[in-house]
Amino acid sequence: MITSDEVNYLVYRYLAESGFTHSAFAFQHESALYKRSVKGSHIRPGSLVNLLQKGLQYAEIECHVNEDGTERKCIAPFTLLEQHECAFDVSDKQEGRPSKRTRKEEALTNKKDRKDERKQSKPEREKKSRRESLVASTPLETSDAMDVIEDDNTNADELPVSMLSSSETVVRCSWNPGKPSLIASGSKDGAVRLWQAPSNATQDATQSDRVMDLPKGTAVVGISIGISALEWAPSGAMLAAGTVDGRTLVWTRSGELKFSEKQHEGAVFSLAWNTCGSLIATGSLDKTSVIWDVASGQVRQRFDFHEGPVLSADWVDDVTFATSSSDSQIYVCRLGDIEPLKQFSHKSDVNKVLWDPSRKYLASCSDDGTAKIWTMDSNEALWVAKGHEKEIVTCQWCPNSEQLVLATAGFDRTVRLWDVAKQECLHIFRNHNSEILSADFNPDASLLASASSDGVVNIWSLQDWSLVKQYHGDKGEDVDVQAKWNTLGNKLALICGNRAVAILHLPQIV
Repeated sequence: MITSDEVNYLVYRYLAESGFTHSAFAFQHESALYKRSVKGSHIRPGSLVNLLQKGLQYAEIECHVNEDGTERKCIAPFTLLEQHECAFDVSDKQEGRPSKRTRKEEALTNKKDRKDERKQSKPEREKKSRRESLVASTPLETSDAMDVIEDDNTNADELPVSMLSSSETVVRCSWNPGKPSLIASGSKDGAVRLWQAPSNATQDATQSDRVMDLPKGTAVVGISIGISALEWAPSGAMLAAGTVDGRTLVWTRSGELKFSEKQHEGAVFSLAWNTCGSLIATGSLDKTSVIWDVASGQVRQRFDFHEGPVLSADWVDDVTFATSSSDSQIYVCRLGDIEPLKQFSHKSDVNKVLWDPSRKYLASCSDDGTAKIWTMDSNEALWVAKGHEKEIVTCQWCPNSEQLVLATAGFDRTVRLWDVAKQECLHIFRNHNSEILSADFNPDASLLASASSDGVVNIWSLQDWSLVKQYHGDKGEDVDVQAKWNTLGNKLALICGNRAVAILHLPQIV
């Protein structure tokens, strides 16, 4: 017997495995899967597609079997959605000719063999020469030809790790900018925890310093109150969180709740502090952005320009900010104005917007496979970075660099470095086997961490572009993966859908 819960779970897994992060998130909560007793640990990746393929094969056989048990030699394709009409090749002999399925399998095998032969015939000296030229290059300087880091992690060392164990799946984390060992985590049960990260891998933290649960009466019947956004103020004095049911909360660093208000009708996807820490911008599934006064806990202004969920927000100064949405639009708004200052656009969902350290350039990345650079001086993009073959889910500016360098990563399993001033790609890093969901530079721009949906973290040297460290996290069933450096650059936090925050210790590795 097939139940609707089982079907819903397979659909959820398909969305998650295919990288439809926002769709999977929304479907999980609309179908209330988190309340069901479906156990999916034994379900293999691709199960929904596998079952559909088997069902399609059965339907094809059923359609082409005669009453006497013989098979009709139909050459027309048999698809999942199109109406099938049989077609026959009159020159086709009844004997000595392999079936359509056999020919297809042979073609695929031959194609794979040819691909393997091409890989094997690639001269090793070419690979060695590329590596030597990379080592000889200076940090973040581009060569005439774009460099590609091959899938070779033979020299990558494993990392010392401490685990901060939680009672529920951890979905968000944030390092305190003023206290490099203090980290906050947010869980599916709605709890926000503060941890003092161990100084080394031999010290495992078993309990958090403080647990700041949601206030009583916060939860709405039938709605999850899980944490969906979590960010420290720039000073590190306060911590803000957004929840799946649309609530915004702010605590002091000591754990005192400053305010808890609900102004959104859907999950809070984005949360950003302004530069002085007096205002917070939240963006929601309900297509609106809200500006909060931190001192009073009151709403200063609501913006409803977007026609889709607001996925990202970032401030350019204390009163001006940018938002992006699944409606493919970007708006730059100023507190007090009723119309946006600027409107920019992509061809698909805009997953992230981020101002550069000088606050002059706005980067955006999209499901259309491009990253764009914008300025307030023009309505057109200053530059469109093209090269990714699939959706770009994250972008990050390189800090403390004389060059204007942007990192982008996404579902094509690559990380790309772009020289924005020269408008060219510096390097491509390839060493992931799943979609990359997170990328972060360390504070002195000597390292770049990238994390993929299978829980693997790669740490790249920006001195010689080599893979210097790798960690395989214990991937849970949750979609989200985050990797974040602390302000000293000696610890990297990783969450990958399980009940823990992994603290990777990286003192003096370059």
